[in-house]
Amino acid sequence: MAALNPQRARILIGGLIAAGLIFTVLVLALDEDGRPGFPAGLRLPAETAEGASWSPDGRWIAIPNRAGVLLRAADGDSVRQLRAPRTPRYKGWIPGRIGWSSEGKRLRYVTTVGPEESKGSWVTEVPTNGGAVRQVSLGTDVLDADWGSRGWPLVYVPAAGGIWSLASFGAEPVKLLDRPGREEEPRVSPDGTRILFTLTPQEQPDELWIARADGSGARHIGGRFSFLHASWAPDSRRIAVIGAGARTNGAPWLYVVAARTGTRRIVRFTAGAAWYPAWTPGGRWITYALREGQIQKTRPRGEVVELADFRGELVSNLLWSPDGKKLAYSSVEAPEPP
Repeated sequence: MAALNPQRARILIGGLIAAGLIFTVLVLALDEDGRPGFPAGLRLPAETAEGASWSPDGRWIAIPNRAGVLLRAADGDSVRQLRAPRTPRYKGWIPGRIGWSSEGKRLRYVTTVGPEESKGSWVTEVPTNGGAVRQVSLGTDVLDADWGSRGWPLVYVPAAGGIWSLASFGAEPVKLLDRPGREEEPRVSPDGTRILFTLTPQEQPDELWIARADGSGARHIGGRFSFLHASWAPDSRRIAVIGAGARTNGAPWLYVVAARTGTRRIVRFTAGAAWYPAWTPGGRWITYALREGQIQKTRPRGEVVELADFRGELVSNLLWSPDGKKLAYSSVEAPEPP
């Protein structure tokens, strides 16, 4: 399949130049076989791409920024700015992705800016129709977070450590886990029954852990890695992991781990894959970006298809639309070699 030429196909809207590098978030139009169409792009700081998320109907991408939340239409024809509490840290960075209510009418995220002077982070809810904003204090700084697929719960890691949960605006935060070491990257399974997270014991390699949604039954799965990123499959039965382990001499590999048993199977060598592996909505493919700028997808059994080739760029933050026809991602121009 011919690779996409980004110089001819890209439609760029807006711009930001930071530290001499241009940051972009783009949307690739795809069909089920992965043949790319013309992408539409929106430039913004790379940090905010981590917080972006698709609406449940796939019509909008919500992107955090310093003015609140930017809604970008999937067809590339419309942009809406939702005014909400600013997220000034790192030009709009938030812990975790923006969460959507199940009907797609409200957005939720965590920010350090609240309605009153106090330390810590605030859970913020913004109606997509521009209505009144709601906020509730968590009483602590939040380092990472994730939302359930139906809008709640919020699962988060406070600065003091552990993993906590908030079931709704009217609920009290509940501590789910507090293992020896540092917990990071909590991820709620699509069916809401389990939580995946990484644990870094003191002066030890990263470990992949899984627990029930109430925090019980926590157990180590998936080996030990010098770095790792993991993503749930849509069926909540499998986990894709990109990581470098002691047995691979620091080289990154793609694994598939069975959530129930912890059985780990090597899929392929990823030659510098960056950030999280992203499952297609049907669960048949795992997508990742290579350091050289290519975006590829592979079946869990090994077949590989190249989706796009952005040579000279560093690509990350892959995010599929719910219907599997569009792929959002962030890109930064690679620096010139010394």
